[in-house]
Amino acid sequence: MEFPVLEPVSSECRLLRSFGGYCHRPQAEMGEFYEMQNMSGDQFPLLSTRKPRASLTTAEPGIWNPARSRLQALGELDGLCVLSKGILYYHYRSGLFQKADLGLSDAEPKQLIRFGTNLIVLPDKKYINLWDPEDRGSLEATYAPAEPVDLLLRLCSPDGTVCKAEASVTAPLEPANGQLWLDLSGYELGGSSVLWQYDHALERWEEQLPGCLRLDAPGIGAAFRPGDGIFVRGLEGQSALRGIGERPLQVTAVGTDYVVLEFPAGMLELELKALEGLQLQRRMPELDFLFAWENRLWGCRYGLDETGRFVNRIYGSKAGDMKNWFSFSGSDSDSVCLDCSTQGPWTGAICALGQALFFKENCLHRLYGDRPGSFGLRSLDCRGVQQGCHKSLAVVNGLLYYKATEGVVCYDGTLPECISRDLGEVSYHSAAAGALGDRYYISMKDEENTPQLFCYHTRHRLWYREDETAATEFCCVKGVLYYIREGDPLVGILAGTEGTESKVPWFVETGLLEGVDGQQQYLRRISLRLSMETGSSLRCRVQYDSEGIWQDLATLSGRGTGTVTLPLRLRRCDHLRLRLEGEGRVLLHSLLLERSKGGRQEGRSWP
Repeated sequence: MEFPVLEPVSSECRLLRSFGGYCHRPQAEMGEFYEMQNMSGDQFPLLSTRKPRASLTTAEPGIWNPARSRLQALGELDGLCVLSKGILYYHYRSGLFQKADLGLSDAEPKQLIRFGTNLIVLPDKKYINLWDPEDRGSLEATYAPAEPVDLLLRLCSPDGTVCKAEASVTAPLEPANGQLWLDLSGYELGGSSVLWQYDHALERWEEQLPGCLRLDAPGIGAAFRPGDGIFVRGLEGQSALRGIGERPLQVTAVGTDYVVLEFPAGMLELELKALEGLQLQRRMPELDFLFAWENRLWGCRYGLDETGRFVNRIYGSKAGDMKNWFSFSGSDSDSVCLDCSTQGPWTGAICALGQALFFKENCLHRLYGDRPGSFGLRSLDCRGVQQGCHKSLAVVNGLLYYKATEGVVCYDGTLPECISRDLGEVSYHSAAAGALGDRYYISMKDEENTPQLFCYHTRHRLWYREDETAATEFCCVKGVLYYIREGDPLVGILAGTEGTESKVPWFVETGLLEGVDGQQQYLRRISLRLSMETGSSLRCRVQYDSEGIWQDLATLSGRGTGTVTLPLRLRRCDHLRLRLEGEGRVLLHSLLLERSKGGRQEGRSWP
């Protein structure tokens, strides 16, 4: 009689002391996790649960009641700034805000842009100087009287002094000493007029400052300043003023009841009685995105502009002057206007890596130059910002991160590189992001419009999934990352300070753990070294051969730091998954897995 011969059972022990992050791919390696919730890499190479979050729930009574707020935007200027229901709350300190009513609409969304000590609100085109709150109002200015007005127009010097000059194409014959002549020869050729004065001693005409036009009417100059570039409407019907509404005119002097404009044509004197439809306007263009760079505000627009014309354009404000976008006097401080040749809407814009960057879905444009005459655009065909993901732009440790159509990318000034392959084949959209330290937080919606909040640790290049928080905006202020969540009236604190959230639910799930050498296997032992705070809990579960049923192995409660070996019932399988889940703070130091393959039978079987 022959008896079966059993080979010794071989086993494999894997001790993990370094844990990877989220890897939602079939080829997730040992130590990486196919599914995850509320985990963090703050204790890398150990695996830990994320820190509790908090919310801003304290504020001075009568100033802001968070429970009745509707959050619209966050900003930073020497403290947290919150826009809620059209009211701006700023200089957040010790749980208190100051309040400012700028006459904003309560429609969403809004953008808060910092420029020096000013905070600008788009699309309302309003501003406030937070160090001088009385300095507030609109970036635009308009004079448009409701009743007909009497308007006097006269030729003058730039300071507003009225002068008499003969306007003609050729110089006057036998001029007197000091006589003024407005030369219209250049204007007839499409240029500007030139004011000359005759010097009898030199027997020649000396060029003077350009001719200016003084407009006198009650209250006409109250809203404007010298240096403004304004548009004049309502005078197009006067033959002497042809073309006056086609381009912006520069303000050289103002008074309450007069405005002096540089004017390319001239006249001796013109008085209009009971004039209707007069309008003087300092405009700000309609902008899709806005940011500050090199002492200017920069914005872009794809679509109809403020006059109803289609544009594909980049705008820069006058240097040091956020109110003037159409000031063209020939100086280095002039406003900037650049047309773009690439098609498609702008999808984002930011100042990063020392550059002004403007994005479309399939390209980015880098601004170069240092003065109006030298500014230009360099285009790069690459992964741009995905439509609807402009809030995903954030700088971490000198690198720019954002959501592109193919995934999340990192841009270092050369070519954007995709860093989100570990997020799997899921297509995400509607992304918003924030940065704190070396961490990049991004909230996106998946194909089923379910929000997902991820954290990317740039130092270790690892992803961690937190939860299904639908964050619409982030703002980092003095080492604290604030955020707005869909449907939540409270400003949330995501990271940077200890929160009051208790017993945060969490779990991690491994990828497929296949048998040794591809053979059938037994799971023989699991040992965990853990640190668990009092009140926390942990449950270990296993799923065999993707059967969809999780079997409980053990349940643990908070017990400090120690090693636990879990009791197991042997079961033969092709592959398995492990799942750790629980509540409260848990730190996983190491994980020991011992697996073995079953022996083979050789020889004859029993008859």
